Amino acid sequence: MGDPALAVRDLTKVYRSRGRQSVRALDGVTLLFERGRIHSILGPNGAGKTTLVKILCGLVTPSEEEAWVHGYSVTQNRRAVQRHIGAVLEGSRNMYRRLSGWENLMYFGLLRGMSPVRSGSGLNNCWSGWACGSVDMTW
Repeated sequence: MGDPALAVRDLTKVYRSRGRQSVRALDGVTLLFERGRIHSILGPNGAGKTTLVKILCGLVTPSEEEAWVHGYSVTQNRRAVQRHIGAVLEGSRNMYRRLSGWENLMYFGLLRGMSPVRSGSGLNNCWSGWACGSVDMTW
């Protein structure tokens, strides 16, 4: 199989709050995702899916153990991880409604320091890989 795209070993996240009971959002999660494949994480509300994705993106620190994206530790090499992963999380500030999906992806790619050419060609490669046909890059 080679190096996995994503590896998670015994990952735990506990949210602690003064005066309130602690919440264990993740409890010993272990995953291994192969490169070059599409994977999904499914579960009911409150199962820890968003917490896991936030940890993988370097937005939340795990309480115990570790996760790796393309071989980079999410706690030790957050910047390197963020060059290999991206996510659109739930909430009201994750995209601009007046922009198309394509324009949002270009905008956030540019914010992350990608050149317009690299952002556009990368998006076209992804789009064609999903067999979605051609994409009009004019805006």
